[in-house]
Amino acid sequence: KLEVDQQFKESDRRLRELGKQIAGLGDKFGGFTEGLAWPSIEKILRETFQMENITQNMQVSQNGHTMELDAFAWSRKIVDHVVIVEVKSKLRFDGLEQLQRNLKDFHDFFPEFKDRKVYALLASVDIPSDLRQQVVNKGIYLATIHDDEFKLDVPEDFEPRAY
Repeated sequence: KLEVDQQFKESDRRLRELGKQIAGLGDKFGGFTEGLAWPSIEKILRETFQMENITQNMQVSQNGHTMELDAFAWSRKIVDHVVIVEVKSKLRFDGLEQLQRNLKDFHDFFPEFKDRKVYALLASVDIPSDLRQQVVNKGIYLATIHDDEFKLDVPEDFEPRAY
């Protein structure tokens, strides 16, 4: 009985360790995707949105809460809007919900931009068709990878939504 208990404990320990390793691989793949997307996203933000200031991997804390943005862009010339960016290797519903929370809470975390509209750009390597339609319906810009470069991927009649 003692030996069986020890084997269960050892198996449990190994499973926990394997779970940590798998989670670490997911984090690394997400970081890889962000690195792959960055040159294209920066180009889109500068050329399409005329943004002058672009920062990546921004984390802001306020009143015990934290907001993380994969990228954030603003301009001194264009004073009516800012753009927040979320990058996902494979978009899942919880990733879209996270982006929507960031849009909803943006002005609470960044009161200095309270007079500006907030637009969102979601870049993803793999997007299920049902989620693709939800992103577009919510007025969020979408960028997908084509020929090793991320490009905007929205229908001609796309209506971006300001938050």
